[in-house]
Amino acid sequence: YAKQLVYSHAIQQFKLLSLWQKQSLLCEQDVEVFKARIKNMIPMIAASHNMEQLRGLEGATAKVIFACIASIAPVWCKFKGRNRRPPLDPINVVLSLSYSLIYAECTRALTAQALDPMLGFYHEPVHGRYSLACDLTERIRTEIDKWVLQLFIEEHLKINHFSSSEQYPCVLNKEGRAIFYPLWERKFKAWKKYLRSNAQQWAKTVDQA
Repeated sequence: YAKQLVYSHAIQQFKLLSLWQKQSLLCEQDVEVFKARIKNMIPMIAASHNMEQLRGLEGATAKVIFACIASIAPVWCKFKGRNRRPPLDPINVVLSLSYSLIYAECTRALTAQALDPMLGFYHEPVHGRYSLACDLTERIRTEIDKWVLQLFIEEHLKINHFSSSEQYPCVLNKEGRAIFYPLWERKFKAWKKYLRSNAQQWAKTVDQA
């Protein structure tokens, strides 16, 4: 099941690269290199022998997507790759916020199906973390990456929507939050239905087992 999860994620990432290519957001030479990297890693997922290898491959495909985002994102975003705790730039701020909101919904969706959200099959159980909710988040992570980048490309979020302080190098300010959350709610309706459907399917699988 962990292999299926990572394989599905990699396929979604490859399709996202094709979409960015179609939208001419990446030059042909760069996108072909990025697509080749993920394409070469896809068969390695099925052939992996342990969770460490599988997580390494998942991390490698994620780096490809973030490298693409770095090439596409507006210069003012200063995005150079994924960072967190705290996020250092606007795109990472919105990525972290979006992942957190989806993680919370995944927890609710799993609990509604009487599944213990702490017992993950891909993410190892860790004190204070809902590991199965992290697993479910992987089903939609690529869609989040795509949507967050669109917020900046389409200029829904701009440089004046972010600020900094001594404690946090970059935060979404009040004006930015007033723009983000209505957009999130509209997009979230479809994602919520999708996540609940996946949680229901996982519950059926457990019942059959």
